[in-house]
Amino acid sequence: MYTVIWRVLSVDSHVTEGRFTFTIQ
Repeated sequence: MYTVIWRVLSVDSHVTEGRFTFTIQ
């Protein structure tokens, strides 16, 4: 299982953060 956490800071100083978990079989 892998967990990807991302954080995007856009030009209007709005921070988008999320977590995506997936499994490779």
